[in-house]
Amino acid sequence: MRRTACVYTTVALALLTYSTTLAAAEIHVAESGKDTNSGDKNAPVASVHRAQELARQKPGSTVVMHEGTWFLPEPLLFTSADSGTTWRAAEGKKPVLSGGRTISGWTLKANGIWSAPVPGANDWYFRNLFVNGKRAIRARFPNRSAKDYAIRLHGYGKGGADTPETVTVDPQYVADWKNLTDVEVVGFKNWASYHKRIQQVDKATGACTMMLPNNSYSGRNMLTSKRYAFFENALELLDEPGEWYLDRTDEKLYYMPREGEELSKVAVIAPKLESVVVIEGTAEKPVKNLSFQGLTFSHGADRLPPEGHQGQQAGLNYGAPPPPSKITATYLLDSAFVGCTVSQGGGMGISLLEGACGNRIEGCHLHDLGNNGIQIHGPMEGKKPVEEKIPKNNRVENNYVHDCGTVYLGSCGIFVGAGQGTIISHNEVADLPYTGISVGWVWGATPSPICRNTIEWNYIHNVMREVCDGGPIYVLGFQPESSIRFNHIHGVRRGPYAHISPNPALYFDSGGSGFLVKENLLYDIAKNHFERLKEAREKFQFENNAYIEGLDNEKAALPEVRAKAGLEEKWKKLLEQ
Repeated sequence: MRRTACVYTTVALALLTYSTTLAAAEIHVAESGKDTNSGDKNAPVASVHRAQELARQKPGSTVVMHEGTWFLPEPLLFTSADSGTTWRAAEGKKPVLSGGRTISGWTLKANGIWSAPVPGANDWYFRNLFVNGKRAIRARFPNRSAKDYAIRLHGYGKGGADTPETVTVDPQYVADWKNLTDVEVVGFKNWASYHKRIQQVDKATGACTMMLPNNSYSGRNMLTSKRYAFFENALELLDEPGEWYLDRTDEKLYYMPREGEELSKVAVIAPKLESVVVIEGTAEKPVKNLSFQGLTFSHGADRLPPEGHQGQQAGLNYGAPPPPSKITATYLLDSAFVGCTVSQGGGMGISLLEGACGNRIEGCHLHDLGNNGIQIHGPMEGKKPVEEKIPKNNRVENNYVHDCGTVYLGSCGIFVGAGQGTIISHNEVADLPYTGISVGWVWGATPSPICRNTIEWNYIHNVMREVCDGGPIYVLGFQPESSIRFNHIHGVRRGPYAHISPNPALYFDSGGSGFLVKENLLYDIAKNHFERLKEAREKFQFENNAYIEGLDNEKAALPEVRAKAGLEEKWKKLLEQ
């Protein structure tokens, strides 16, 4: 396989910016259209797949999407045949590409609970639900609204190849749940969460025997008798507004509406497709100069694998394939996502993976996601990145990333694993259970292709709300010619069930070194833990950082950083969405 050159070109990105005026043709898509139409403005087509067929016949075309929601029958797949195409929203419109399905036919049952039929629920076993654009809560105990929203474990047994894991709680908390094998234990680990279905319970001892197979993970990030957990996904636990339960045996969805919700008038949407858009280039035939502008991508599904989710940091799952993303791209070159919204799903938002080079994610709004917001991560062979395949020279700029990790607590706002030459600049990253921006995926100070990464002018706040051993900015491994500078950071939290390690503002974990760390403004940090280094200080260059104790002393420090970090003026409108 030949090596693909990954050169970030200003000219290519400039062409993307003006592609709407330079395109050879415009193909319009509208809900009122017909696929037998030509695609002209006055004769739009109805489906995005038909629009794609027409665009491939006219290289350099622009697909213009008008107002509406397109519930895709299958992911929209892009290959090298789509190179040079622009997909954009019509002026003033907000078209949505959805991987979900609408659920209707609601009837009132009892105690304020409604139900609706879900044919094929055994195969379509969704784990996320959205009512009137708002995430509903899977029925659980203790309730998320409770002061104590988890219970302490009495014990955990790891199990073996043929021996199930066990999770033990106070016997008062287990019950004769109707569909026992659908009930999940969700545990707070050190820096991630644990999700696994139950096989049987012993009501006398409180021991829950988990379903086989087991995950192969072992280490410090495991459940123990000192950890906390909650039960999820039983009809008997549905007891407050906003909660839901899917009975896949009876093929029924149950929901208790929030105040003001009339199920005959609001949209109830469950994710169906794991990915909404899949971009599949290859080393020989990459996808080039593809642009998405002003589109919304929503309702990606997330399926719990048989072994469960033994959470690793950065939203990954030990011993299992990576979680799905709404948008997944391999060998995508010199392309852009500009002004897009990615929201409402169980997996990740945008993933740039193997061979994705010279791309730009700019001015996008990523929120209400079960996992990471943005992921840039190349393949590994064992513990080593594959240099010729890792993403290079990608830019993540002026994005508003918040409320990610709603399902998997070890998730990040922006995660760059095996990546090189990444620029992460002028983003606002907020309201997360774990880390804000994480860069690196090699443990130890061994040289690797992960280098020349820049984290600058970001505004990061209200992070580390649930778990521990992370921070607003977290890095792994030796990354020469890299920098962390001009970032405005505050509001580093520590959740009630965080167990061991501190939550520093700047966390240089195993081997993390090689960085210029300059003029970062840090205050309101849990226990005033401003930095954590695992390598000698002389392996860094620290310059004029402001570490402020208290909330009244930071106002005069680094005024330029306070004024300029975060979204630039053009993109501040994202905060109003």
